[in-house]
Amino acid sequence: NGSCQALVKRSPQSQAENLPGQASSTTNTVNMGMELTSSLRRRPSSPTLPERGGEPRSLPRDRHRIATLAKQLDVFSDTLTSMIWTEGSIVSPLLELLQSLMPAVEAACSRQSPVGCYHRAQAALNQLHTADKRFETTDQLMVPTLGSQEGAFENGRMNYTGDQGQTIRQLLSAHMIRRVAMCCLASPHGKRQHLAVSHEKGKITVLQLSALLKQADSSKRKLTLTRLASASVPFTVLSLTGNPWNEDFLAVCGLKDCHVLTFHPCGSVAEHLVLHPQLETGNFIIRAIWLPGSQTTLALVTADFVKIYDLGRDVLSPQYYFLVPTGKIRDVTFICPQEEKPTMLLMSSTGYIYSQDMDEESSAKHGPFYVTNTMEVSHPEIKDVNGQVCAGGVSVYYSHTLCLLFFSYAQGRSFIAPVKSKESVLGPVFQIQLSRPPPSTSKANNTATSQQPQPLCQWSEVPNHPGLVCSVMQTSNNPVILMVKPDCVMVQEIKVVPAKAKIMDTVAIRHPSSSSDQRTTLILLCEDGSLRIYMASMEQTGFWLSPTIQAVSTMSNLKSAKKKKVPKGNKSPGTVTFPVDFFEHSTLLNDVEFGGNDLLQIYNALQIKNRFNTTGMYVVSTKATGFNIDIVNNDATHVITGIRILLGNQDTQRVPGYIEVFGRSIQTSLARNRWFDLPLTREESLQADKKLTVTFGPSQ
Repeated sequence: NGSCQALVKRSPQSQAENLPGQASSTTNTVNMGMELTSSLRRRPSSPTLPERGGEPRSLPRDRHRIATLAKQLDVFSDTLTSMIWTEGSIVSPLLELLQSLMPAVEAACSRQSPVGCYHRAQAALNQLHTADKRFETTDQLMVPTLGSQEGAFENGRMNYTGDQGQTIRQLLSAHMIRRVAMCCLASPHGKRQHLAVSHEKGKITVLQLSALLKQADSSKRKLTLTRLASASVPFTVLSLTGNPWNEDFLAVCGLKDCHVLTFHPCGSVAEHLVLHPQLETGNFIIRAIWLPGSQTTLALVTADFVKIYDLGRDVLSPQYYFLVPTGKIRDVTFICPQEEKPTMLLMSSTGYIYSQDMDEESSAKHGPFYVTNTMEVSHPEIKDVNGQVCAGGVSVYYSHTLCLLFFSYAQGRSFIAPVKSKESVLGPVFQIQLSRPPPSTSKANNTATSQQPQPLCQWSEVPNHPGLVCSVMQTSNNPVILMVKPDCVMVQEIKVVPAKAKIMDTVAIRHPSSSSDQRTTLILLCEDGSLRIYMASMEQTGFWLSPTIQAVSTMSNLKSAKKKKVPKGNKSPGTVTFPVDFFEHSTLLNDVEFGGNDLLQIYNALQIKNRFNTTGMYVVSTKATGFNIDIVNNDATHVITGIRILLGNQDTQRVPGYIEVFGRSIQTSLARNRWFDLPLTREESLQADKKLTVTFGPSQ
């Protein structure tokens, strides 16, 4: 009846205004013989509403009481202050307590917190850049797995014929150029992993790398290669360079040509871009380099110049055009700080390392720019004889993760040194100690050439696996894996048995394994067309990945625990309700491609699209267990919100038994041909922004 105060919902303002009414109401309850306890009588009937600032709103009588108390204490302010600070009865014990707790707090932070990991990482990098190194030869960095594929490609060894064939053979034998027949199309934030292989003159094959890695993770001895698509270029392919920041871009170089291919998620070529470097008669392309951290900046390295293009702005005119005053260009690398302009480091045929900032003064709009700044390299084994440093330069590579410069010379010596930005002097230089080959018993082979140490070249790193550096011996082409630690560098030379299967190229990638852990895999392509799979040992290569260096976030554990949610009630994931007019708010999407391994075994991608777009045509699959169709969205401004499928256009008895999308299936029993609508939720549309896989069950 409203006489009980606890049942009346009031705001604090009304509570303050109705104080006389509250008193009379309390008097009534007392007169009725229902006297409340002291705790209940002190508790307000409804909680005070918080203010927008987050603090509870005080009543006027509370504010008045606080103001009165402040006036009373103001008289004794000096006395209270002297008691706190002068006598030290409060501050001194409090400081002693905090000081006694500080060692425990610092120890806990140094062990577990990101701050402690940061300090340990900085100390490890400082030791890496200053302390002497010992070099250990091992065979446990990369361990061979059971997985291999003999004869994966028919033409592994390239036959160079035609007008440029003899020139290519001469440059390869003189180590002026190197053939890169394989590269990985993957990025740190991308979802797919493809492998591009050049095994014929102008043909590039794209393989599904994720399927290959999953098989290498199992006990299969023979691997099955899933070929997605092929691309052709009108020249002999000498090198492939994938963009590590965008898996859609691939730079393909020949002796005098450079094309940039853009791939669809399904592996087919979407765009073909031709660069015009304008090479003179004696000049040739060494390789192409994507600048670190950029999706569109490409450097074209030739023997006479370096042209750097911004493909997002201008594909005809370079942004930078660098020349060297003497000698030829052998290799180039880039230092790209986050807050500063990039710097180019150039290894010349004379052995000098040139450096040049990429700023407004060196821009190509002023014409060609001669690079004249050289870096000082101090080491007893690095000597200048008649204008040649160690018989000439071979390679140079900068590691942004380790802040180290790797470089080598024609005498067979390779070095590492720390680089400090905006300084022309390298830090302490350390020579990489490689194990010498055993002396040969044959007099024919026991020559000075066979015992000559080989320089390392073709440097690369494994993304998301710091400290692991891959390189290749210049003559034998054997991969050399370096695990760089603060006080030690572990070295492993990989040799394939039998020796006749000479290694052509290598690719290293870090990827999720079947156990949801990250794993690093090395893929070797041999001249006989075989693929060999190696796996990195985390015990030997996991120094920079250990919890002492990289902090393990507790939020990631919470997120992983929250991923698996139990559906509420009896509602299964397949019971999603869509409005009747769902497709009336969508538009038709025409810029799509169709693929999938099941259909690509019968049709090519163009045939599938034509059959889907032609009235009365259809596609079939001979697989008895059903098949999948991949729908690739090429329109970056739209997402797939649903699909409509026509079944039974040819034979109602041979229609798929069901259609499944994201775990939701529709039964397709029908007496005549009809359309089936499959809407997608917003989460499913965002998940399938580029590719949607539709599963069709076997016929009944």
